[in-house]
Amino acid sequence: MRRCFLLLLILFSQVFAGLRVEKVLDVKSIKEYNQWVKANRDRYPGLLPVYVGAERIEEESWYRGPGDWHDKYRIEYYDEDGNVVKEEIIEGWVSVKVIVENGRWLVPGLYKRKWQGNKVIIQELDDPISPKTRWYIVKSKNGKVIWKGNTLVHSLGERWCGISLGNNALAILDEDGNIQHTIYNITTIAAVNKFIAWDFTPDGRYGVITIGEKEDSDERAVILLGPSGKELWRKKISKRCGENAISDDGSTVAVGEKDKIYIYDRKGNLLKIYSISNPGDECPTPALSPDGAYLAVGIGYTHTLLFYDNQKGELLWQASIEDAFPPNELYVSDRCIVGIYPNGNVYCFSYDGNIIKKFSIVPSGVEWRPGGMPKYTPSVRVMIKDILLIRDGEHTIVYKIKE
Repeated sequence: MRRCFLLLLILFSQVFAGLRVEKVLDVKSIKEYNQWVKANRDRYPGLLPVYVGAERIEEESWYRGPGDWHDKYRIEYYDEDGNVVKEEIIEGWVSVKVIVENGRWLVPGLYKRKWQGNKVIIQELDDPISPKTRWYIVKSKNGKVIWKGNTLVHSLGERWCGISLGNNALAILDEDGNIQHTIYNITTIAAVNKFIAWDFTPDGRYGVITIGEKEDSDERAVILLGPSGKELWRKKISKRCGENAISDDGSTVAVGEKDKIYIYDRKGNLLKIYSISNPGDECPTPALSPDGAYLAVGIGYTHTLLFYDNQKGELLWQASIEDAFPPNELYVSDRCIVGIYPNGNVYCFSYDGNIIKKFSIVPSGVEWRPGGMPKYTPSVRVMIKDILLIRDGEHTIVYKIKE
């Protein structure tokens, strides 16, 4: 979380279960996209404009001797209307990463020379063979520096950055650089994979994070963060899993272990435990409806999607998915369930279990690996209410689930 982008999507005129999928936006212009966001933010509060565009314009991909490792980037900063307000060239022993909507940080030039996103992380090395001597600089809209330090920076969703403070503490910064949450008594952050999963409400008031709690421990911690910036509760789970989800209203949290899904309320009370059949090694992927009333669970090994009434604790239906992978992203809107799989397939189901649409987001002409996995798929795939946003470098496409 990117070349000329062509979706292998044919939109049928038939309507299944009263719903259909329609393309509502297809743009390359940041100005057009930001103005569309501005016009729709009241309906989709999780939408953010593009604040940063980065392009790798010169590179050396490996170190061959002193003075012979050189990268060069152009970074442009945009306002909410999509106007360029600042441009800078970064070069030398540097790495530039753009934080995008689903919290991934993407390197310009790896798949696509250009990236668009919400924030940029600039990593400066004093010496390419001495990685301990380095700076992390995080910039947001208008090129504002919201963090500079020599401790590791993590992306935690589209709005947040996690800053390792040392002493087993983590500060979470908002898009303006303000510390909104601080987590204590966790493993000293030394690698990105210490973060297993995270999910925040669209307004950012509540967030759930799964993180390593102690070195060499068989347990992980699931932590709920509240609007006061404090930790509301912490639960220990198996080290093997920890995928999580929080409802948009912050009322309900789902946590997945290998063969169980735990449901908690905002106060940390355990509401339900669902036992699931999961003979494989992958963790199940949970997702909650905006009000927490419904739960979807994706299981990769059995190619299964489960859908529960979370108030009654009943399994409503299960569907077999053709793809032998767990979903990268799983969403439950107030209308449908959307699963996005590593091979680029998207499944849209109605609440009664009927498939509304299956389509692919793999660009045409992409090479495929053995086992049915494409060598490249778009990395920004975000569902907000009834829209699905897909970004391929500088190309953005939005689909809407409509009645």
